[in-house]
Amino acid sequence: MLFYSMIFKIFELVFLKYGVYIINMKSKIIISGQPGAGSTTISLILSFLLKYKYIYTGMVQRDLAKALGYDSEGEAFVRYTKEKESKYDKDVDKLVRAEFLKNENIILDSKIHGFFDYSGVDVLKVYVICSKEKRNQRIVAQGRKDGLELLDQREKANRGGWLAIYGFDILDEKQIREKYDLVIDSTRQNISQTLKEIVDKLDANIPETDLVNISEVYWAKGKTFFREELAKQNLLLDTKPIVNELLKL
Repeated sequence: MLFYSMIFKIFELVFLKYGVYIINMKSKIIISGQPGAGSTTISLILSFLLKYKYIYTGMVQRDLAKALGYDSEGEAFVRYTKEKESKYDKDVDKLVRAEFLKNENIILDSKIHGFFDYSGVDVLKVYVICSKEKRNQRIVAQGRKDGLELLDQREKANRGGWLAIYGFDILDEKQIREKYDLVIDSTRQNISQTLKEIVDKLDANIPETDLVNISEVYWAKGKTFFREELAKQNLLLDTKPIVNELLKL
């Protein structure tokens, strides 16, 4: 752990300078993906690297579920999805979209916002796909409560709801490729390789060795570490104002 701590301290000094080297950068990025494909991991790390604000639609839904008396994990969260989520979906999306649009240098981690029309907005839309077998391996390795079976249940419930509300199918690869600027298959990739595809698309001059090293930090410390670091730098957008607005409806 001391080794990873030393790596991070070095990275912290280097990454603070990245704004100097980034060229032709998009001021807004949307990252979506299948459950377990790694879209949230990539979003968190990229926010940290680029010093971009981070907002996660899934956290808004989880915080709303807790406010309504549901557990935000496992089968209880699937029950919330089936019983309550469709009631709030359009309002959640409307409020998250507004927050996304009013901020510059921001990453939105969302299953569906890349399907929406952002004409005239300087945004890169990224979608991460992965084989079901590999996604299951990753979820098991992370020790997550919401195994792939539960995630599939929630995804199917969301699919039906969003199809009814918006008319797009989140599981239709043709629609995904039409709506997103970059579709990445992470099945045979590690984190640094997926990051590199996005970094290259952004024309961001971040050395590949640094992408490998920050991936090592992730495996040593996990998502919570990056969320905490983003919060310390006031880059983790607070979901409470959005949830409070939703509870008034």
